[in-house]
Amino acid sequence: MKRILFFVGFYLIVCGSSNASKRPNLLSRNVAESLIKKNISKDKGKLTFTKNTIYKKHANYIGTVCKPVGDDTIFNSTAKCPSPSQLWATNITSNSADIGWNSFAYSFDIEYGPTGFAPTGIPSYTGVSNPFHLTGLNGNTSYYYYVRSICGTVPSAWMGPLQFTTLCDPIMAPFMETFETYPSCWTFTGVNFWSFMNGASAYGLGNGCAYANFYNINNSAPFNLNSPVFNSSALTSPMLRFDFAYATYSNELDSLKIYYSTDAGNTFSILKAYNGGTTGSLNTGGISTIKFIPNSAQWSSDSISLPLGTNMISFAGISAFGNNLYIDNVKIYEPISQNKLNIKLFLEGLYAGGGLMNQAKNASGAQYPTGIADKVAVELHYTSSPFAVFYEVNNIDLHTDGTLQINSLPVNTSGSYYITIKHRNSVETWSGTPFNFTGSGPFSFDFSTAASKAYGNNEKLMSGGVYAIYGGNVNQDLTVDATDMAAVDNAVTALLHGYYPEDINGDGTVDATDMALIDNNVTGLIQVIKP
Repeated sequence: MKRILFFVGFYLIVCGSSNASKRPNLLSRNVAESLIKKNISKDKGKLTFTKNTIYKKHANYIGTVCKPVGDDTIFNSTAKCPSPSQLWATNITSNSADIGWNSFAYSFDIEYGPTGFAPTGIPSYTGVSNPFHLTGLNGNTSYYYYVRSICGTVPSAWMGPLQFTTLCDPIMAPFMETFETYPSCWTFTGVNFWSFMNGASAYGLGNGCAYANFYNINNSAPFNLNSPVFNSSALTSPMLRFDFAYATYSNELDSLKIYYSTDAGNTFSILKAYNGGTTGSLNTGGISTIKFIPNSAQWSSDSISLPLGTNMISFAGISAFGNNLYIDNVKIYEPISQNKLNIKLFLEGLYAGGGLMNQAKNASGAQYPTGIADKVAVELHYTSSPFAVFYEVNNIDLHTDGTLQINSLPVNTSGSYYITIKHRNSVETWSGTPFNFTGSGPFSFDFSTAASKAYGNNEKLMSGGVYAIYGGNVNQDLTVDATDMAAVDNAVTALLHGYYPEDINGDGTVDATDMALIDNNVTGLIQVIKP
């Protein structure tokens, strides 16, 4: 009869074949003990066998053992129950985690608590399997857990602790982060890191902010400051507002890009980009050849509409080895609508005559529904330097008759502001004077009736006596120049068709007519004029 070796705890025992058609081997007590001693180097527990007893295979929690035929009790041994090893935690959320370990056992006890808790030896859960789904946890909390194996009546020693930290619970919007203390649940991604500092705060109010150390970072790889996941479901027109300060070292084009996510940070889309340098929209502090730390007068603000469903934002710093960027008072909120603003304007590139514009086209037809010429952005700016943005709304429908409407002016819109128009291939244009929003509204402003309606008379007289915003600023660097011409020229050579910034007249094809328009404006030294 073939003999088979089985592992029991730290012991090897020999049993006969378990084939039911054959009679198992008869092992005397002396033979059994002799075989055990022959197959192990050190006796770590006492195993006893009854003389003239038939033994069979039996599976218990830690291996296959021999036991008398007809005996259904689990084989007992004083051998030690092996402890689990290599503890881990994964699939961590704000309120749960999957925990596990390595072990041959089938049943385990767990004790867990906040990091640093004193274990009592009394299991939080008993008789669980491996792995185990641990629930009922608190968000943004660090935990320890301990585990032991159960082998019959004698459990193993406890192993641990293994530490893990739960994710943050979603924040309910509206909310604001002031960075006065180290911000909870804000995270970093990228090669470099944002920092938090004391000693600088927006407009001198407070003492803390976040900053990107462009002054010391000679690496153009983006690095991100990520908000916590938030719940904006209660907001019908969610807005992002934040304060910022920046200076360039000489004329380095450091930059900031803001991204939004609707899936808790799994994917992001661009919301808005800001350029540094001496004239970029990011610059509030001019040029500084020492490490820039803003004073109370060197801050600006911006407000941006967020797509519905946004639940996370990310500030991406991109260093050109210039100077520092500061961010403060990040706010997700609902603007309280009070008044409407009606604006009329024409775009040079799309103007068709008779007080009408053509619809911008793509390769197959009109880009937007009937009656919509194109999309523009409108900003309201404070009237004193640095002329910070008070309110902004993007992707507004500009109708072919030149009209557009903003239906959601904030409730605190009062006093005077400059009105600024931005378009994908036109010159940024400011109102000639600040517009007074005092009163009950609705309010109206018409850029088309006179050149003076634009700051510095920066509009072009069109047929029919109307004025239009200059076209041709393809790369949106605030000036119509040779770089814009080069972009159009390359697009003409490539026979580009579709809805592209290089298509100045919006007919769906980049060709000589676009080059002629941009050439005239380059010759005229057309550029943004603003206070």
